[in-house]
Amino acid sequence: MINHVQQGDESSYWKIEYNIGEKWQLTPTSESLIIPSLAVGQRVKLRISHPIGSSFRQNRFFHIDFGSAPYAHNIRIETRGPSTGTYFSTRTFRDQIMWAGNIRDSTDHYLEGATVDFILQPDNQVPSNTVVSRWVTIDGGIGKYIDFQSCIGRHSTAPFTGVYDNIRWWRAGYNSGHWYVTVRGNPNTGISPVPITQICTMSMIG
Repeated sequence: MINHVQQGDESSYWKIEYNIGEKWQLTPTSESLIIPSLAVGQRVKLRISHPIGSSFRQNRFFHIDFGSAPYAHNIRIETRGPSTGTYFSTRTFRDQIMWAGNIRDSTDHYLEGATVDFILQPDNQVPSNTVVSRWVTIDGGIGKYIDFQSCIGRHSTAPFTGVYDNIRWWRAGYNSGHWYVTVRGNPNTGISPVPITQICTMSMIG
């Protein structure tokens, strides 16, 4: 079961409680709730109430899924930046990343209306620089671009060739990071953190 919590102006103000077994438990209001898979035939009770003393607000919703969680299928990225030949074992980027794919449910059908976050940490040593790109699926599909400003490379490569030929030598300044995808706040969507490298500077040295 997943209780998807919207943030900011889209947040819900309903009081939502659930009962699996014998005890009523209140769902969090600031983050999504994900509980282990339900067994076939297992009973779940929900209790939804209006907060005492609060005025009624229109167009404030909550979203609860029962059954297996939606998962990311065929998530792929395209990057834009200087060529580094075969020096790096990861994908590299500097100016832009396009991420795309689709979201499916447990019956392998495309899922419409699922909130998907592409989360990129360009530099593993600076978590505060994390970038979140959000998309709500239409017919299950995703396609979005992220643009980046210039950066300062924490690391520097050894001189290498193979950019355009095996004659000229190059050096690059870069940061090591990673990206992953969540669906409705659930990080267990089939996409583990993927290493990626941001190229900050690139110069020919001989």
